[in-house]
Amino acid sequence: MLEQRGSFGERGDPRHHDRWTIFEYSKEFMIERPLRDFEVVLDIMKVWETDKDNKFICKSFPARDELTAKEVLRLVGPGQESFVRPHGWVHLETKKNKWVKRYLHITDTAVYHSKDNKFNGESMLCMLRNFDVYAVQVPRKKAPTKFGFALKSSDSIHMFETPEDDYIHYICTESGESLREWLVGLRAAKGIFMYHANPEMVREGQKHAVELMSSGNQDGSMRGNLTEEQVSMAEAKLAGLGLSLNGNLSNRLR
Repeated sequence: MLEQRGSFGERGDPRHHDRWTIFEYSKEFMIERPLRDFEVVLDIMKVWETDKDNKFICKSFPARDELTAKEVLRLVGPGQESFVRPHGWVHLETKKNKWVKRYLHITDTAVYHSKDNKFNGESMLCMLRNFDVYAVQVPRKKAPTKFGFALKSSDSIHMFETPEDDYIHYICTESGESLREWLVGLRAAKGIFMYHANPEMVREGQKHAVELMSSGNQDGSMRGNLTEEQVSMAEAKLAGLGLSLNGNLSNRLR
């Protein structure tokens, strides 16, 4: 659980609640996403461009339960039949400022778009392995609606021959309700994929959460299985961002 020093409040304080969440934010692309509880902050930072304004922001997130290891384990266990992957018509930016209407759907491993709901002219948009969903903070130029999200790669931008076409994909929906459905569905699909790729990471995240609840420990550690050397390196990097490895904001954010 995240607690801002002197600002989040202690238990019993009206300011205290369990909705605080770390968000990854990119000023270059004007997008953000909430981190899942079992993600390792250092892994995310490794692919950041040093000359770009990327940061972590801590704020309240009403749908925080969607980010827990417990929710992912539910979706791959007893709740898997209740999860319906979103699909439907969206607006896709295929080139800068060029938007086309496409039918979008998700499989176990990737996101596809086609000319119609019969999957004619189907093309793969991106893999779930190395892409995640982000909320768009400022509508794209000439976007047909203001309800936008993005699918951005978690790999380095230098791995792409044509990053302007392949590194990030912008999508618009027709309403705030449909935007919410896509964000939730893609977030869940990515979480399920992460479990199948590395089930131990998710199980350890749940184990840690249970231990925190049973012990009353509010440290909220995000250290995972890092070595002491890695911890020291991460702490040094995060210090410049105003964060520590246990998720607390530094005093300069008071």
